[in-house]
Amino acid sequence: MTRKSSILPIVLSSIFVISICSFVFSQNAVAQDSASPSVEPASIPEPATDIFPSYLQSLEQYRQNEQQFKIAKQQYLQLGTLAALEEVTQRSKQAQLTRNTILDYYFQLLMHAFSRTDGIELGEKNLELDRITFILSFLKTQKASLTIAETYQELDTLNTVLGGNQENIETVAYETLILKKMGQLQTSIDHLKSVSSKVYEGVEKTPENDRAYAEITRTIEQAELELNQTLAAYLEETNATASKSDTYQDYMDRLNAPYIKIKKTLNYIKELRS
Repeated sequence: MTRKSSILPIVLSSIFVISICSFVFSQNAVAQDSASPSVEPASIPEPATDIFPSYLQSLEQYRQNEQQFKIAKQQYLQLGTLAALEEVTQRSKQAQLTRNTILDYYFQLLMHAFSRTDGIELGEKNLELDRITFILSFLKTQKASLTIAETYQELDTLNTVLGGNQENIETVAYETLILKKMGQLQTSIDHLKSVSSKVYEGVEKTPENDRAYAEITRTIEQAELELNQTLAAYLEETNATASKSDTYQDYMDRLNAPYIKIKKTLNYIKELRS
C-alpha cells in the first residue's frame, strides 16, 4: 500500500504543456483548439523551420505517452504489483522526457521569432532573450536528470521540480509573446508613417486627399496611444511581479485592435497606388 500512495503524486499535466505551447507567430496563425496549436509555416523564420516539424511531432508523441502513462497508472492502482510499478515508472519517464522536448523546441522557436522581431527597445529585448536562455538551460539540466532517473521517487521529484518552475516558464512565454506583438505594432506604425507621408507628398492637395491623410494621421496617433498605454501597464505589472497568464489575452486584444486597423490602412494605400 505504501507504494501505491507514493506513486499518486506523479501526475503529468497536459494543461501545463498545452497552455504555454499555443505557439503563434503571426496574426493569421490561430490555434484550432486548445490541444492543437496551429502555426502557418510561412510565418516561421529561418532557421526555425527546421525545428517546427520536430516540435509538432513531439507534441503528438507526448499525447500518446501521457495516455499510456494514465493507463499504466490505473493498472498499478488496481494490481499493485512490482511489474505494474515498473511499467508506470517507465511510462512516466517517457512522458516527462517528451514533455521536456516539447518545451525545449517551443522556447527555441520562441527565441528565433522574438530575436527577429523589430520595434522592441534593445535593453528590454536582450533581457527577455536572457530569460528564454535561462529556461532553455533549466530544461537541459532537467533532461539530463530525467535520462538517468530509474525510480519513481526520482521521477516524482523531477516532476515536482518542473511544477515549481511552471509559473516562471509560463510568465516568460507570455511576456515574450506580448513584447513580440508590441514590436509588430510599433513596426507597422513606423511603416504606415513612412508610406503615408510619401504618398501624400506625391498627390494633389485637394480637400478629399487632405481629409484622407488626416484620417490616417488619427489612426497612427490612436495606435501610438494604445501602444504606449499598454506598454505602461505591462511595465507596471512586471515591476509588481504579477503573473502574465491572467492578463495575456487582455494585452493581445488591446494590441490586436490597432494592429489590424494599421494593416487595413496600409492595404488601402497599397490599393490606391496600384
